[in-house]
Amino acid sequence: MKGYTSKRVARSFFSVLMCTTLICAMVPQVARAEESLETLENAAIEANEKYAQAQQELDNLNQKIETNQSKLKELEDALPQVRQNTAQAVRLNYKLLQNQPNLIGLILSSHDFSDFLSTISYINAINDSNYEKIQALVQMESQLTQTRNALQTQQSSVAAKTKEAAAAQSAAQEAIKVAKQRAMERAAQAKAQWEAQQ
Repeated sequence: MKGYTSKRVARSFFSVLMCTTLICAMVPQVARAEESLETLENAAIEANEKYAQAQQELDNLNQKIETNQSKLKELEDALPQVRQNTAQAVRLNYKLLQNQPNLIGLILSSHDFSDFLSTISYINAINDSNYEKIQALVQMESQLTQTRNALQTQQSSVAAKTKEAAAAQSAAQEAIKVAKQRAMERAAQAKAQWEAQQ
């Protein structure tokens, strides 16, 4: 009977030793599983942050587009009047150039030096006004071109940012899906191991 009892004790000791070995062997795997799950969770959080950032940039670009569209509309609405003013200024300037002999006669027919200066000042004021009207048209056309180019660039950026945001959202969803799947697998493994030990 003594041999039978020592076999039993040896078996029990061996079983305890095996269980302890298995438990000790599982601790690093559980730690690695938790670390892997934490890595997946961090990846999901990072992907969500990238998505939020891309969405914010997209919203900012859309605001800039709206601003530029309203600026473009204002410029396009004002352009016909500025063109009309410029055309009138060019006509006046042409008439002044055509009547140059008369202008010289007008200047020379001045009664005194004060009248001479007044006439010169008047002619200069007309030329300056005409020049300002022409410059206003040139500047407005330049602004219009710049605004259209900026709008086109921003619309291209919106398309790129939309793709970037969609990719970030997809990556975030995939990372969350993988993290949940791994968590479920780990839970099932832990449950199976716990049931096997019971």
